[in-house]
Amino acid sequence: LPAEAISAEGAIDLGQHGTAYAAACSTVNFGLRSAGEQNSLIAGFSRWLHSLSGPVQVVVRAQRLDLEPYLDALADGAGGLP
Repeated sequence: LPAEAISAEGAIDLGQHGTAYAAACSTVNFGLRSAGEQNSLIAGFSRWLHSLSGPVQVVVRAQRLDLEPYLDALADGAGGLP
């Protein structure tokens, strides 16, 4: 990676090659949204796509989530519930 510096805001200085940006996004449960919310999400994504002036890479990563700590905390707290 020809990066010279990376800022706290996600800007990656590539020197003479320009600047790249990194962003992290979480999931959106599209199916549970109302029709208006779905339209707003699509419109926002569309505006972002139309604002691009250079190439973009979208990386989708899935990883397993360990629920054991959450389940243990839930089980520990459940005994004190009425």
